[in-house]
Amino acid sequence: RKYFEQQSAVASRELESRGPYQLGATFTYADILLTTCLTVKDSFNLPTTDVLDAYLARNTSREAFKRAEAGNRPPS
Repeated sequence: RKYFEQQSAVASRELESRGPYQLGATFTYADILLTTCLTVKDSFNLPTTDVLDAYLARNTSREAFKRAEAGNRPPS
C-alpha cells in the first residue's frame, strides 16, 4: 500500500507538470499501462490523488478504452 501511494504521488506530480498524459500531449503505451493499474485500485481499496482520478476518468472515457474493455469481457 505504501509503495502504491508513493508511486501515485510521483505519477501525479509528473502529470501536473507534463500532462495531460504521461509523456505530455500524446497518449502512449505508458498511459495504457498506468490506466490499467489505476482501474484495479478500487479492488484493493487503494487511494489516489485528484489528479490521478481525473486522469483515470479521462482515459476510461475514451472510445478506444471502451472498445478494448468490452472486448476483454465475456458476453453476458
